[in-house]
Amino acid sequence: MMNAATVYIPCHNAEGFLRGCVRSLLDQTIAPAEILVVNDGSTDRTREVAAGLPVRVIDLDGHPGLAAARNAGVRAAHRIMHRDLSKIAMRPLRRDLVTCPPKTVPVAIGVTRW
Repeated sequence: MMNAATVYIPCHNAEGFLRGCVRSLLDQTIAPAEILVVNDGSTDRTREVAAGLPVRVIDLDGHPGLAAARNAGVRAAHRIMHRDLSKIAMRPLRRDLVTCPPKTVPVAIGVTRW
């Protein structure tokens, strides 16, 4: 779908959460155009888990942190939707995936472990 957003997920040592996060995005009525996993220097199996999912992986050198991971996701996408790793996408998200204008980030509120 032309207007669907790219969703980026910044990750650091996220092997236990990544599958559920991606699955929740793919389970939407209207799937994202693309899912980017920005690997922020994980030392666990995050990279291997991501490689087995229908996502594009961006590996950052070292561990530059959350801001750098988010910036890398923004640079890599045309239409953007940010998704924190600890968030499970609920069905109403589908409208945001279609109506998201270029380089705009819809707001998601929640608690994130980093």
